Amino acid sequence: MDMNSIYFCSICGKFIRTNIHCGKPAIFIINSYDRVRLSKLLSGILRHFPEKYDLKLDDEGFIDINLLIDKIKEKNPSFNWINKQHILAVVETSSKKRFEIRDNRIRAIYGHSIPVKIKYIEEKDVKYAYHGTSILFLDKILSEGIKPMKRLYVHLTIDPDTALENARRKRGRPAILLVDLDRMRKMGYKIYRANEKILLTKYVPTNVIKIYNIY
Repeated sequence: MDMNSIYFCSICGKFIRTNIHCGKPAIFIINSYDRVRLSKLLSGILRHFPEKYDLKLDDEGFIDINLLIDKIKEKNPSFNWINKQHILAVVETSSKKRFEIRDNRIRAIYGHSIPVKIKYIEEKDVKYAYHGTSILFLDKILSEGIKPMKRLYVHLTIDPDTALENARRKRGRPAILLVDLDRMRKMGYKIYRANEKILLTKYVPTNVIKIYNIY
């Protein structure tokens, strides 16, 4: 999770993580604590529980930003301070590129447990990917493969550091798995690209998995 406070540079028009930019003081937008809180709330609503906020996403997972803000303020008074600029700041500075904004609508790009129809581009070139987990789950994964569990897809990454960051969120020692994507393709599995680091697939079979590292 990105931990820096966010500022806005009135010179170049970018959200940044430093209070000086383009040689000038930047405008404070949101502190690191509220940034994390808002990012987690957006992830929850847009991936898992829009109905808790009386929201209905469209088939592609989008919701109008103004409606989203109104419902958050109505249902969760601890966020009565948020405005569109706060949401734009969180989205544009996220290193994991969890969200997409289009025509004043926002959606989560990946990680859904609710049904959405997002058209991902098939990834045909990357040969290997990584998956972060806990040593507590290794035996089950090595005997049953990697399953999406409550989500629509298994999440993989092209970056072992991102896999380690994900693994450290789980209980127990972090374990990183290496997945042979070329072999998966030859077996008929499809791999999709969610963003520059995250890949998605419906299932990872046991015979393409190797232990990359245990920490």
